[in-house]
Amino acid sequence: MKRCLLCLFLVLIFINSIFPSPSDSMTKSNGVIISYVGNLPKQFAGLNLFFLRGIYLTVKWAPINFWSYENISGYEQLYFQDDIWIYEKRRWETIGLGFLKSLKKDTFIYAGLGSVFGTNYRFYYDPLHILTENGKYATVVRKRTLLNANAGFLFCLTSDGPRGVYLIVGGNSNPRGVDIGLGLKFR
Repeated sequence: MKRCLLCLFLVLIFINSIFPSPSDSMTKSNGVIISYVGNLPKQFAGLNLFFLRGIYLTVKWAPINFWSYENISGYEQLYFQDDIWIYEKRRWETIGLGFLKSLKKDTFIYAGLGSVFGTNYRFYYDPLHILTENGKYATVVRKRTLLNANAGFLFCLTSDGPRGVYLIVGGNSNPRGVDIGLGLKFR
């Protein structure tokens, strides 16, 4: 994941550097919008970098707040250790790259593609509290990689100027959800 993020970031910087600077600053925006974004209801944390010359990078994830063991299978849990199966849950991590187009001076539309890394977890309860203090832990059942398409809009909420606050509204195909976020523009 770190290598993929680094490669996409380097490609983003390279593409941003080869675009010529806008000649008319009144009709074309320049700068970068850094935003917090969440793909609700699946991913509550994320970061978008919108380079107003025409490209963007997105990274989203679901925070982990549980103990997870990758080397213990579900079969071992149920039949060898007598731990009680509670439920199953998915966790998603997304990275994507796309294009940004200005509709008006401070309104933009974006669309792009990316990779989604999904992990299924099975949660168990250990009545003897051997593996965790509260007895609840998870094991990895399955990992998979999917393609994600996302698109949306950026709307300026503040007055014109070198800095501004933007509302981000969009959608994702995998995992299906709505992007909601706030960003700050820097020149």
